[in-house]
Formats: sequence, structure tokens, C-alpha cells
Amino acid sequence: MTRHFDFIGKSLPRTDGWEFASGAAVFANDISLPGMLQAKVLRSPHPHARIEHIDTTKAKRLRGVKAVLCETDVRIRYGSPFIKDKHVFAVDKVRYFGDEVAGVAAVDLDTAEEALNLIRVEYEELPVLLDPIEAMKPEAPLIHEDLMRYEVSFDCERRGNVCSISRFRVGDVEEGFKEADLVFENSFTTQIQHQAYTEPHSALSSVDLMGNINVWTTTQVPFRLRSYICDALGLRMNKVRIMTTKVGGGFGGKKHHIVPYSLLLARETCKPVKITWTREEEFMAANPRHAAIIKLKTGVKKDGTLTAIKAELVFDTGAYSDFGPAILPFGGQFVAGRYLIPHIHVDGYLVYTNKINCGAFRGFGNPQVTFACESQMDIIAQELSLDPLELRLKNAVQPGDLFQTYNRPFLSVAFREALNKAAEKAEWKKLRTERKANRGVGVAGMIHITGLLGSSALVKINEDGTAHVVAGSTDVGTGTSTAIIQIAAETLGLPPRRISLVTGDTDFAPFDAATVGSRVVYSMGNAVKDAALAARRQLLEAASTKLGVPADKLTIKEGRILADPQDPAGGLSVGEAASFGYKVGDGPILGTGRFLQHVPPLDPKMVTGFPWASHPFPNFVHGAQIAVVDVDVETGEITVVKMISVHDVGRAVNPMGLRGQLIGGLCQGLGYALMENLVYDEKGRPLTLDFTDYKIPRTTDIPVYDVDWVETDDPVGPFGAKGVGEPAFVPTAAAIANAVYDAIGVRLTEIPLTAEKVLRALGRI
Repeated sequence: MTRHFDFIGKSLPRTDGWEFASGAAVFANDISLPGMLQAKVLRSPHPHARIEHIDTTKAKRLRGVKAVLCETDVRIRYGSPFIKDKHVFAVDKVRYFGDEVAGVAAVDLDTAEEALNLIRVEYEELPVLLDPIEAMKPEAPLIHEDLMRYEVSFDCERRGNVCSISRFRVGDVEEGFKEADLVFENSFTTQIQHQAYTEPHSALSSVDLMGNINVWTTTQVPFRLRSYICDALGLRMNKVRIMTTKVGGGFGGKKHHIVPYSLLLARETCKPVKITWTREEEFMAANPRHAAIIKLKTGVKKDGTLTAIKAELVFDTGAYSDFGPAILPFGGQFVAGRYLIPHIHVDGYLVYTNKINCGAFRGFGNPQVTFACESQMDIIAQELSLDPLELRLKNAVQPGDLFQTYNRPFLSVAFREALNKAAEKAEWKKLRTERKANRGVGVAGMIHITGLLGSSALVKINEDGTAHVVAGSTDVGTGTSTAIIQIAAETLGLPPRRISLVTGDTDFAPFDAATVGSRVVYSMGNAVKDAALAARRQLLEAASTKLGVPADKLTIKEGRILADPQDPAGGLSVGEAASFGYKVGDGPILGTGRFLQHVPPLDPKMVTGFPWASHPFPNFVHGAQIAVVDVDVETGEITVVKMISVHDVGRAVNPMGLRGQLIGGLCQGLGYALMENLVYDEKGRPLTLDFTDYKIPRTTDIPVYDVDWVETDDPVGPFGAKGVGEPAFVPTAAAIANAVYDAIGVRLTEIPLTAEKVLRALGRI
């Protein structure tokens, strides 16, 4: 039976859309305070070198310079919650081109830049490791000599330049290979991809006479940022306030990296200090997606039944671990998950190299693994003379099946429905039979998470019948603020226009884990729904007292509390009930809500080296994409003609916003598939330091697209909803790679899929 909603499932414009469209939105770099100083960071010109001596004397004497800090002044570790391997300023040695060596605060940017040029650093250059396979060898020089002495937060197997090892074991993989008629072995390679957000990192910090710290910054993780600062500086959380400004794109990259430099210099100078990265610094020193080398060995019967998969994942984390110890196993758990494979064996290695420190990016390790696994599915289909779509449908998980890695049934699944709907929209059979020269069609499936970690919220009803929702989540452009208001509106019976959302200030908003992991609509949505239900109960109790009608006989519709829904003029307004509660009832109307979905910990016999094994992910999203491409065999150019994207969303809260997320993920995945790549020379120096050299899709590169969804009415998500921000990206590269093979008959196993690689595969160069 279809459920009726007043506001859920309605397409509403973004509540903050006018701010961005008008230019009124305030970003971190827009904020200024009286007496504010400007900060810059001195970065290493070497990818690997020992620091012999630092002389900051001349820089400190420069007129207008208020502070200079380096390793001799500050030796605090900051950043990774898993392996504490990074200092704010490099201590003893630098480990990548761009590593932070010193910080300067001055009266203006020109003076700060001049001061950087006056700092003298003597280096002893060390051997450079750029290839993670070479770095794994026992004889390779160590990038972190103290790895085994670093503080870690989980049971972490490590050695040499391998800072974390993750393993998954389901069934008996060798037995699975014996059951197979054919065994396929393939290797795939992915690149470093930068988040390429429009707004660069920026932070402004101030410290008052009582030692209270205020930080304005562009971040997806205000509460986590506060925790990191307090941990590093030994502060109580009530002394640190994080205020999130508007975020001009994040995709996992806007976390905590830039704040320590403004904060430490503010403490040193007793002045507000702002720091904003240049675009060159973004491409030199942010936290982009890990490059990966993935080897797969898969067993299959002649009828296409998958029997076993064995995977070796090598993720290049760069100079430091950051979130890599979680990203590696996160991707590793999805080697299966879309398909029923009884025997699974995964070994993952997170490897230090002398390159940029990689971290979280939309998909969190899953796009790398999905590119490999979904490419191999087409290789298998080709060898068995099976339709690639039919091979996927044959093995696809469905309701009641287990997520094998967790040994737990899926709460809701619509993978087969997504595959079939995408195929119908693409006219799959027609494209496969009515061939056009050098045109190909490819399909890829995916699985991702939703709903991790905890959220809390407040809902307060004002005397005029309006409401405020107070939440700790941050809208980084995904439209979650609008969806949260719709969830509150549906629960309260108030029109969305009467509800305002307050977010992004750790002093005023209740805790939220972070805007990551496709979790906000699911986790924060549930917390807001819980808080709104509490406020609704209080409203109905107040109205019951005033009207003399039992609370369970009352309903709220369009801002009025009614005993008879057929008499919308009767009853009383929400404002009247709230005012009654304030004056003579039980007090102000204030609802509190919280949400954390508990699931059993993972079996240590099945999973090791996973930081979140004790509190794994509660829910999953499936989906499918189909790509149609043309390939010019003379030039190697790939033109994506059309993309179809269909995902299980549980419930579409705001179809217009959901559609935007699906389109955005698809377009960003297009860049991952075809062009985006952070490139280094043989000496470890970055070559792609601006948008001239680092290519992202332009509007002229975007194909015709058709995005849609399947609703499963998830049993836990708010009004049945699940998250979709990351899933929209995950399968795109694989779908395009499979379409390229279908077009020209050669398999490209390394992304980005450039014209040069096409011509080389065709034997033209």
C-alpha cells in the first residue's frame, strides 16, 4: 500500500539556494575580524629529506611579521584518528613535496610571503619512493622509521612502509576455486583524483583572554574537528567553538587540515589569524583519493555462477595515513556485496610513498574496488559468451540475502530492480543487437553504505507556530538542509516554510558525527524525526488540555491542531498551543532526538584491520549505471554519448534534490573515468598544480543523462529514506570502461581512460 505524505516526496527548492544565487553566501575567506593577521605556510621543496637546520631569524625581524613557528616551537601530532604519524610542522624530516615546515603570521599576505622567502632550511635529500609496490619491498628505505612506535587506535598490523593491513575471510576460497569451471585473474590500476572543489580551504581562528578558541572554517566535520583540536592541545571541549561557514564543495576533502596553522599562530600572537590555501596548495597538499592497484582472482561456473573471489588491494596513501586505515578496508568489504559469492578472501595493504597525503573522497575507497570488480565481471561475461547484464542479474543479491562480509541480512535491497530499470531506460537489448561502428554500451553495479555513526537534534516551537530545527550537520551542497526541513515538516504537520534550520556551530548545535558517508538524511533525518515527534507530543498534550479532547484524538494539519480533520477552521493553531504551554501548560515546547543504529560487531575471525569493526555500518544502498560511448579509433578520443543512473534510495524525500545528487555524482565519476589525475615527475614533484593541467569535465563534456531511482521504503530510514550522495559516483568509471571495450574490443584496465591508452591498446602507437 502506497503511503501518503504531505511534504515527503515533494520537490522543493533548496532552502539556501537564494544565498548562493545572489552571492550573499558567506564563506570562510569572506570573514574578517579587527586586527586580523594573514598566515602562510612554508612547504618542502623536496619529496623526502632530512631537516638539518631551520633558521627563522630574518623572517621574524621583517617588519609586519608577528609570529613564525616551526618544529622547534610546536611538536604536536594532529590529523589521523587511526595512526598518529603526522605533526603539524614536519619534525626531523619531510615526506612529500609540499610538506608543512613552518608557519608565518603577518599584517598582510605580501609580508607573509616575503617572510617565507627569508626562512632558511638546510635539507639532506633522501631516496624517493613513488611506486607503492617498490615501497612494499623489504629492502625499500623507510619513510616512517618510527611506524611501529606510533600510537594507533585499533588492532593494526603493519610493517616497513605498509602502515596498515586489512583482511576479510568468508568461507574457503580455495574450495571455491575447486568448484569453479573457470578462474579469471586480472589486475587494475586507478589514479590519484583531487576533489576539485571550487572553494579552497580557509580558516580564521581567534583566542580570547580566557583562552577560549573560536574557529570559522569550511568543514564537513565540525565536531570531529573540535575533538582533534582538543586532543592535540590538551583542551576541554567547552573551550573550543567551531563555526562552519558555507562550504563551496567538499566531497570528503573539507575536514580539518588547515585549521591548526591559523589556530597556533593566533595563540602565539593573541590576534585573529586567517589562512586560505592557493589553488596550487590545494593540488599540492590537500587529501585527494588514493591511487590503487587491485589484483582479482575470481572463480565461476560455466553457467555464470560466481563461486569465489580473491583480491589483493594496494592503496597508495602518500606521505601519511590520514583516513587511509579506514578507507582501505571500507573498499575491501565491497569486493562482493553486490553479488552472492560464497567464498571471499581479501588482503589490503595501505602503503606509504613520498607523494601527497591521500584521504577521504566521495566513495571512500569503493570506486577503486568497483572499477576493478565490475570490469572483471565483463571480462567473465565475454569469455562465457554471456550478456553482461544477465551475468549480473544471475548473481545479484536480493531481499533476504546476506551481506557476506558482515554475515548479516540486508535491510532493504533493490539491486535487480535498479539493473532492470537502467537496462530498460537504455534500451539495452537494442543497443547490444543493432550495432553502430565503434559505439559501445557498458553496465556496472554498485553497493555502498548509509547511516553510520550517531546524530542528535533539537526542535523548538515558537509562540507564533513556527519552528526551529537545531542540528550539528553541515550541508556541503548536497541539499540535506532542505530534506531535513521536509522530514521535520512531515512529522510536525507544519508547512516547510514555517521551519528554519540552524546548523554548524558546536557551541549551540547538538552533536553530529560528520557530513560524510551518505549519512545525513538517514542518521540526522532520524534524529530530527525523533525530536519532531517529541515536540509534536508536547503540542498535542497542550492542545488536549486547552480543548478538553484526548491527545490521541487530535491531529496536526497545515499548522492547525484539529479534533475533526474535516473542520480545518476548528481546533487551534500550533502557535496558540505553544503559547498555552509557555504560560500555563507544562512549559515551552522543546523536542530532543537522537539516533544511532546498533549492529553486531564483526567477527574477528572474518575481519581484521578494520577500525570500525566494533561498530560496522548498519545499512546499504545498491544501484546501477549504464554508459553509451563512441570511440574514435584514429585519435583514441572517447565520447560518452549517454549515461543512465538508477539507485535504490529507500524513499525520495526531495526528488529535485535527489536528481541533482545523481547527476552530480555521475558527472564527477565521468572525470574520474576519463581525465582527472594528479601527476608526479620521476623526482616526486607534482606537475598538475592548477586547473590548466588538472582536467575536470566541462559542460561540453557532459553527455545526455537519464537518472532515476527505485524506492524500497527502508524499514529504518526516516520515512523509508536512504542516502545517495556517494553511491551516485561509485560505478561510473566501470560502466564507461566496459562500454569502451564493447566499442573497440580492447580492455583498458587503468584509469583515466585517455586517448593515448586507447591508441596503445589498439597498437596504433
